[in-house]
Amino acid sequence: MRKLFGNWTNALREAKIPVRKYLSQEDLIRILQDIYLELNRTPTREELRKRKPTHTPFIEKFGSYTAACLRAGLIPNYGRNNNVWKAWQKHCEDMARILYGKIEIQFKNKDIGIPDIYVQNQSFFIEAKTCGYRDFKQQIERYCSNDHRLEFWCIFKGIETKHDMVSYIYAKDLAKKMKSLGRQDLAVKCQQFIRNIFNEEQRTLV
Repeated sequence: MRKLFGNWTNALREAKIPVRKYLSQEDLIRILQDIYLELNRTPTREELRKRKPTHTPFIEKFGSYTAACLRAGLIPNYGRNNNVWKAWQKHCEDMARILYGKIEIQFKNKDIGIPDIYVQNQSFFIEAKTCGYRDFKQQIERYCSNDHRLEFWCIFKGIETKHDMVSYIYAKDLAKKMKSLGRQDLAVKCQQFIRNIFNEEQRTLV
């Protein structure tokens, strides 16, 4: 299938037809995943500029190259998105305090690692993520030991690794919870994160 897809895009190039015009979001996701397998890492914008298609159709179809990487289940290259993730983690801490009262931040345990948030009185962990990635299995195995539950709080939906002890909570759902608790300020900020992650000119929300 991959070979057939490659032959199809090559034929379009040889015919000098604009490739990006014919590519769907699903096509672009497959292309990103293929390049990821080739490089064994997420490609940079500069690397895509040297290929066909360039980074332009990813921005046109997804709103930003970062959003395209997230939708493909790839971890975006560090930089602006890393700052957005740090701000999202701080926002998740603020919301967790509203929901659960006493929480532990960066709970350290030599056997399981350092989860972002620990809600001790309910025996579960919270991990703040931009969206679901491919590499969650190890965290799930560690954090769900000893019957602990794990929640991934994500800005938007990506790849969900299924497990009986794992839940995925998204920014839009957290916004509703915050609004119902009278914290309109935190609800609005959730919506800002959603808009921001699809914006090519990402900024850190504080």
